[in-house]
Amino acid sequence: GMTLIPYQNLAVDLLILSFDRLHNRVKIFTPVRGDSHKKALPGVLVKENESIENAVHRTLETKTSLSEFKYVLQELPAQTNPTRDPRGQVISIPILVLLTEPIRYSEGWSNFEKDLDLDFDHTEMVNKAFTILSNNWDKHPLPLLLAGDIITLEETRDLLAHFLPYYQKTLPSNLRRMSFVMNFLQETDDFDKSKQGRPPRLYKILKDNIKPLYQ
Repeated sequence: GMTLIPYQNLAVDLLILSFDRLHNRVKIFTPVRGDSHKKALPGVLVKENESIENAVHRTLETKTSLSEFKYVLQELPAQTNPTRDPRGQVISIPILVLLTEPIRYSEGWSNFEKDLDLDFDHTEMVNKAFTILSNNWDKHPLPLLLAGDIITLEETRDLLAHFLPYYQKTLPSNLRRMSFVMNFLQETDDFDKSKQGRPPRLYKILKDNIKPLYQ
């Protein structure tokens, strides 16, 4: 049999997302690169015999200060344009890293939205990810994972509206009839006492029901 010679032709690029509950926005980590002085997604070339999960963790450890936080991974379709990397033909697997606990935001975070001005083909990666997340609320409401264990209907509405602005004016109580709320949130007897006025009810996020995409 023929032996393939391994060479650096596979990369992972991380779309690290976090739910900023103070401003009701989803944020993405886009640090400025030292070489190009442009914002970009952190990533690495995958080493020989290295798993994708390990490459993700190595990126978090070497290119961010986020490796200690809990997260959920979701691979997205590969970027395969042969000229996408100036160093040669490198296929990149964009990977959503959904941070499931609150963090402190430092420099380098952007609002997660379409057409961010990013280096390489990272704008295209973010656009694809945004579209995929927007289109899969009914069966794969992955953004709910960003809220951790519990969420209010108000926060659920804000998360949904970040992706589908049409829902900005929706009354939170009207969300209860939406399939993703019925299938992935469970009403509790607890209330969010940190809010002013009448405290909103807390819902448990049924994380085990939120399956990865493409399954």
